[in-house]
Amino acid sequence: MAAGPREATTAMRPLPAIVPPPADAGLPAPLIVESRGLLGKRTTYDNPWAPGITEKSLGDLAKMLRSGDMGHVPTEQETLEDLPQAEVDLEAIAQHGEGDPMRVTWIGHATLLVQIDGLNILTDPMFSERASASQMVGPKRFRPPALSVSELPRIDVVLLSHNHYDHLDTGSVKAVGDGPLWVVPSGLKRFMGKMGIKNCVELSWWEEVEVEGGDGPVRLASTPAQHWSTRVVWDRNTSLWCGFAVVGSRERFYFAGDTAYCPVFGQIGERYGPFDLAAIPIGAHEPAWFMKEQHCSPKEAVTIHKELGWKRSFAVHWGCLLPTL
Repeated sequence: MAAGPREATTAMRPLPAIVPPPADAGLPAPLIVESRGLLGKRTTYDNPWAPGITEKSLGDLAKMLRSGDMGHVPTEQETLEDLPQAEVDLEAIAQHGEGDPMRVTWIGHATLLVQIDGLNILTDPMFSERASASQMVGPKRFRPPALSVSELPRIDVVLLSHNHYDHLDTGSVKAVGDGPLWVVPSGLKRFMGKMGIKNCVELSWWEEVEVEGGDGPVRLASTPAQHWSTRVVWDRNTSLWCGFAVVGSRERFYFAGDTAYCPVFGQIGERYGPFDLAAIPIGAHEPAWFMKEQHCSPKEAVTIHKELGWKRSFAVHWGCLLPTL
């Protein structure tokens, strides 16, 4: 039987209760290691079906960088010819409301605007020019976001998959602000608080929160992914990574976050599907000897689509930043 919902509160407003999965559901949980060091208690996470599989040595990293097998930044002409950008219908986005069919806008990379049941949900907001600790150096985007923060409608919820710079961008977080409910993986809430985000809940895999949409309650569930986390050299895997299932009154959406292929997608589909639409990452899968354990290829994305029984899927996490071509 499932434990009762655990309360999450903030000084600003009450937060939705976090609902754990049934204890006897047989669902894979992240591997959690507790330790103590010079900085005190330390909690780290790992992928339970293959512990340590995403670990790479500095030698591996150097070999990968020397290989040059990471694609190239397209020229402006190549971008126009090979990566055409559809015009965003700002009026349709602004007018979307209760009772309308789900509408999803790919803003770029892993940033999506999901409009469902009268709610506006943003995923992994990344609007900055560089995915880096500094806007002076680091991976630079060659495709601007399809929408600016100022062009967004009122955002009700932000879903954050993990803490890598191309998914958790501090400038974008501060620009979106503390108005929406931020749903983040375990271990990230304290970091979000340092950026002024207090309206925040953190979830482990299979935990859920419920928010009220215009057409009824909408369930937001954290789902497993095979990946890792870090922002600085000493914080590797001290926060979790995940995808999200969005279960509305009539339609269902799946955001896979950042993931390699792994043996969990059938269970996600059984528990939260069938999904009407899913966003699956396909970028940064080369060179395969280095990337395969942390990112999925287009072929593997098709396998994921089939295993979950989705009606429709589309590719994200490509065509915006190196090395996610």
